[in-house]
Amino acid sequence: MWAEWYREVQAQLEQRREERRLELERRRVAREQRGLERRRRGPASSSLDAGREPPGPHGWLTTKQAAEILGVTPATVHRHAGSLETHHGAQLWVTEESVLRLREERRRWMSWQEAADLIGCSRHAVAKLLAAGHLNRRQVNRAVSLSPASVEAAARVHAEQQKAADQARAADRLAKEHALRERTAPPDDGEVWLDVTTAALLLGVTANSVRQRIRHGRVPATRRGRRFWLRRVDVEQASAAAAFHAKVDASGVGNRI
Repeated sequence: MWAEWYREVQAQLEQRREERRLELERRRVAREQRGLERRRRGPASSSLDAGREPPGPHGWLTTKQAAEILGVTPATVHRHAGSLETHHGAQLWVTEESVLRLREERRRWMSWQEAADLIGCSRHAVAKLLAAGHLNRRQVNRAVSLSPASVEAAARVHAEQQKAADQARAADRLAKEHALRERTAPPDDGEVWLDVTTAALLLGVTANSVRQRIRHGRVPATRRGRRFWLRRVDVEQASAAAAFHAKVDASGVGNRI
């Protein structure tokens, strides 16, 4: 039973392969016949080949040649076809005169990216300058271009705005620094005040040790912002007391008493 089924499947597969081979052979013969027919008619009578020839002997360019002159892609040339003198065959042909005219016209206008590069900002900043009325624009199809004169004027405006913004940031930074110094400055009461580091040098200990003494109330201090300030008199008294206790401990007087 299984062998009979297997032979039927193999026969069907063989039949399909034979049909596929005959179909490919038929297509090959048809291609050869079409080629012979085209060669018999000659290249001038072929509408496809005729469409690939320029409409005239002089002054016509392909989209690729036009793109090289304009410094753009062939797709951009197709988008600007409405501004060019064209001829549509098997491919698009444009006149050299219209391409040169478009190139001169493009030189009188700038793209957004060119404007951004000249001004020294982003395309988003160019959009803001345009919305503020600092730029003159024109629109051809969907492409928007900008006047170079207005771009140069906008560049000066943008530079002045950046300078003013930098000055404002600098003034704000100085004001914050001054306010911070005011908050952390020592009290102005005629006393000589020392910071933690200086007090630590006079006491012969570390700054952390001085902070611990302040927290435990062993040394009086005043807090201004995040900084502690100690009166010089208090630091000198603490230093003298520490020196006295060290001397007593070294002589052993305390133990004898």
